[in-house]
Amino acid sequence: MSKSGPKISVITVCFNSEKTIRKTLESIKAQSYSNYEYIVVDGKSTDNTINIIKEYSEIITTFVSEQDSGIYDAFNKGVSLATGDLIAILNSDDWYEHDTLLSVANYYNEIRDNEGLMIICSEMKRWFDSDTYSHLPLLIESRNKKNIFKHLGVAHPATFVSKEVYDLIGNYDTNYKICADSDFLLRCFFKGVKFYPLYKSIVNMRDGGVSNNVRTFHKKLKERYNMRVPYISKIYNFYKFINEYFIGRMHLLIAKYIKKFNIGFIYKIRNRIRIPS
Repeated sequence: MSKSGPKISVITVCFNSEKTIRKTLESIKAQSYSNYEYIVVDGKSTDNTINIIKEYSEIITTFVSEQDSGIYDAFNKGVSLATGDLIAILNSDDWYEHDTLLSVANYYNEIRDNEGLMIICSEMKRWFDSDTYSHLPLLIESRNKKNIFKHLGVAHPATFVSKEVYDLIGNYDTNYKICADSDFLLRCFFKGVKFYPLYKSIVNMRDGGVSNNVRTFHKKLKERYNMRVPYISKIYNFYKFINEYFIGRMHLLIAKYIKKFNIGFIYKIRNRIRIPS
């Protein structure tokens, strides 16, 4: 068990997650790196989630169970409790590889700078069932201010954020119910926070969360549109601004009709072949 290197705070937020959280907890228990703290924020679950969590008390540094106003409120609670050099959020239906934290710690020691403003981001697998997954690559080297709205280049569950970044950027915006994690990464990008790519798949995400659900597809597009509007006029000329504005409106209209006519299979196909945004 490695004890040297940065302290990593891992935060898991959950609510009625009895079907999936055990795998999440087991993945933390199996880590080959020991200089971490594990914070679990539960939204006052009414199923067997809390009993399962109690079985893993030896690996949990802080456990909170209280009502919250949504997943991003729980994120903010966890971040406020974190004391590590790096902070990661591992959702209750996701899991790490056994060497995830060790890989991140080793990379951190290689690239650490004096300012401390950094986000380490890795590749990730999105699992559709026990046998089928898609690989989500990192695309941060190809992104810039003009294509950042097409893809962020990194998936939030595969990010390890320095404490100094949260001090600079602030909390997750709880006005967003689906896309506050993307909004946070977008704010980091425009504040000049450096993203360091770790080209290794060390995080696993189970498909079907709130941001990957056909029932919330229209709401997700609407939130993504709203969070991007403040930046468009800063980086595009008038023609491009109008173009981006109407493309965004068109996407919202399409999503509305997908929901109205219950043709969600289009969204499911899209999810299996798309790159992360």
